[in-house]
Amino acid sequence: MLVVLYAFGPAIDAIKQAEPRLKVVVTNVFGPEVKAFEPDAKIFGDTQELEFAKEVMLQIGRELTPQMPLGYKDEGALVAFHDSVPNNTLPIFWSSGRVNERSWKPLFPRV
Repeated sequence: MLVVLYAFGPAIDAIKQAEPRLKVVVTNVFGPEVKAFEPDAKIFGDTQELEFAKEVMLQIGRELTPQMPLGYKDEGALVAFHDSVPNNTLPIFWSSGRVNERSWKPLFPRV
Protein backbone atom coordinates (compact mmCIF):
# COMPACT_ATOMS: atom_id res chain seq x y z
CA MET A 1 0.00 0.00 0.00
CA LEU A 2 1.19 3.50 -0.82
CA VAL A 3 -0.31 6.40 1.10
CA VAL A 4 0.02 9.79 -0.58
CA LEU A 5 -1.02 12.90 1.29
CA TYR A 6 -1.22 15.29 -1.66
CA ALA A 7 -1.07 14.67 -5.41
CA PHE A 8 -2.38 15.73 -8.79
CA GLY A 9 -4.73 13.33 -10.55
CA PRO A 10 -2.33 12.52 -13.43
CA ALA A 11 0.43 11.64 -10.92
CA ILE A 12 -1.89 9.20 -9.16
CA ASP A 13 -2.83 7.65 -12.51
CA ALA A 14 0.86 7.30 -13.43
CA ILE A 15 1.65 5.52 -10.15
CA LYS A 16 -1.28 3.15 -10.61
CA GLN A 17 -0.27 2.39 -14.19
CA ALA A 18 3.40 1.86 -13.30
CA GLU A 19 2.57 -0.36 -10.31
CA PRO A 20 -0.89 -1.90 -10.84
CA ARG A 21 -0.48 -4.29 -7.88
CA LEU A 22 0.08 -1.38 -5.51
CA LYS A 23 -2.92 -0.02 -3.64
CA VAL A 24 -2.73 3.79 -3.72
CA VAL A 25 -4.55 5.83 -1.09
CA VAL A 26 -4.60 9.60 -1.56
CA THR A 27 -5.89 11.96 1.11
CA ASN A 28 -6.01 15.16 -0.98
CA VAL A 29 -6.16 15.45 -4.76
CA PHE A 30 -5.13 18.81 -6.17
CA GLY A 31 -7.27 20.26 -8.92
CA PRO A 32 -6.79 23.09 -11.41
CA GLU A 33 -7.20 25.72 -8.69
CA VAL A 34 -3.55 25.24 -7.67
CA LYS A 35 -2.09 25.55 -11.17
CA ALA A 36 -1.21 29.13 -12.03
CA PHE A 37 -2.06 29.01 -15.72
CA GLU A 38 -5.16 26.85 -15.76
CA PRO A 39 -8.17 28.92 -16.85
CA ASP A 40 -10.32 27.00 -14.33
CA ALA A 41 -8.14 28.36 -11.52
CA LYS A 42 -9.70 31.77 -12.20
CA ILE A 43 -6.59 33.60 -11.00
CA PHE A 44 -6.53 36.00 -13.94
CA GLY A 45 -9.30 38.20 -15.26
CA ASP A 46 -8.98 37.11 -18.86
CA THR A 47 -6.88 35.13 -21.32
CA GLN A 48 -4.65 38.13 -22.10
CA GLU A 49 -3.72 38.53 -18.43
CA LEU A 50 -3.07 34.81 -18.10
CA GLU A 51 -0.83 34.72 -21.19
CA PHE A 52 1.08 37.83 -20.09
CA ALA A 53 1.72 36.36 -16.62
CA LYS A 54 2.77 33.05 -18.14
CA GLU A 55 5.26 34.78 -20.44
CA VAL A 56 6.75 36.70 -17.49
CA MET A 57 7.07 33.46 -15.50
CA LEU A 58 8.68 31.76 -18.52
CA GLN A 59 11.24 34.55 -18.87
CA ILE A 60 12.20 34.43 -15.19
CA GLY A 61 11.98 30.63 -15.02
CA ARG A 62 14.32 30.22 -18.00
CA GLU A 63 17.00 32.05 -16.05
CA LEU A 64 16.42 30.17 -12.79
CA THR A 65 15.75 26.64 -14.08
CA PRO A 66 16.16 26.53 -17.86
CA GLN A 67 15.22 22.83 -18.07
CA MET A 68 11.83 23.45 -16.41
CA PRO A 69 10.94 27.16 -16.39
CA LEU A 70 7.38 26.59 -15.14
CA GLY A 71 8.31 23.76 -12.79
CA TYR A 72 8.52 20.03 -13.46
CA LYS A 73 6.55 19.12 -16.60
CA ASP A 74 5.63 22.82 -16.84
CA GLU A 75 2.89 22.28 -14.25
CA GLY A 76 3.05 25.85 -12.90
CA ALA A 77 1.79 24.62 -9.54
CA LEU A 78 1.16 26.95 -6.62
CA VAL A 79 1.92 24.52 -3.81
CA ALA A 80 4.21 24.86 -0.79
CA PHE A 81 4.40 22.88 2.41
CA HIS A 82 5.87 23.88 5.75
CA ASP A 83 9.04 21.88 5.09
CA SER A 84 9.36 21.72 1.30
CA VAL A 85 8.19 22.95 -2.06
CA PRO A 86 7.43 20.48 -4.86
CA ASN A 87 9.55 20.94 -7.98
CA ASN A 88 6.41 21.30 -10.09
CA THR A 89 5.70 24.59 -8.29
CA LEU A 90 6.75 27.70 -10.21
CA PRO A 91 10.53 28.09 -9.77
CA ILE A 92 10.18 31.74 -8.77
CA PHE A 93 8.99 30.46 -5.40
CA TRP A 94 11.77 27.94 -4.68
CA SER A 95 14.79 28.45 -6.95
CA SER A 96 17.61 30.86 -6.22
CA GLY A 97 19.88 32.26 -8.89
CA ARG A 98 20.25 35.32 -11.04
CA VAL A 99 17.56 37.07 -13.06
CA ASN A 100 18.50 39.99 -15.29
CA GLU A 101 21.93 40.14 -13.66
CA ARG A 102 20.36 40.47 -10.20
CA SER A 103 20.35 37.99 -7.36
CA TRP A 104 17.04 36.12 -6.95
CA LYS A 105 16.08 34.96 -3.48
CA PRO A 106 13.02 32.69 -3.39
CA LEU A 107 10.27 32.91 -0.77
CA PHE A 108 10.42 29.16 -0.13
CA PRO A 109 13.92 27.88 -0.91
CA ARG A 110 14.18 24.14 -1.49
CA VAL A 111 16.69 22.48 0.77
